[in-house]
Amino acid sequence: METRKLILGTIFLFISLMSLGQNKFDLTPDNMIKLVGKVNQEQFEQSVGSPVGEEEGFIVYEVENTYDNEITAIRCFYRESDGKLISVKFGTRYYLAYWIGFTRLNGYPKTEKEAQLRGMFAPKKDRFGEIYQVNLKLRTFGCQIMDIRETPYYSTAIINYHTVKL
Repeated sequence: METRKLILGTIFLFISLMSLGQNKFDLTPDNMIKLVGKVNQEQFEQSVGSPVGEEEGFIVYEVENTYDNEITAIRCFYRESDGKLISVKFGTRYYLAYWIGFTRLNGYPKTEKEAQLRGMFAPKKDRFGEIYQVNLKLRTFGCQIMDIRETPYYSTAIINYHTVKL
């Protein structure tokens, strides 16, 4: 009986420690448009907490994504000249939600055709006609949905919010 209590206590402690210190953070386009290109590292870290590491020049943070309530590693890049946040990358299984969220931003065209004509939507397709990347933009805010992979059981992609030159 004591061994069982010890094991259950250890499991509970482990689960508690995994979620301890994770800041809840909204990675949807309607929140990220307010941050990318507008806040510096200190301001951004007030929302996401301290970095957990660095990878290929990107500063890495771990947050609890409020969309799917999963711990998500986000890779951020800051402009050297003024320290502004200019790129946020993360992986997700729910890329369509971010795609749809972007198309619902205020000012984004109502139709795909209009968005393409205005240079705000550019899909890339492989030789089989399957979309593997989507580039979306609205004024100085951009979103790349890259490495789109779909199987009958799951889908994955990398989201990259970034600044866009006008």
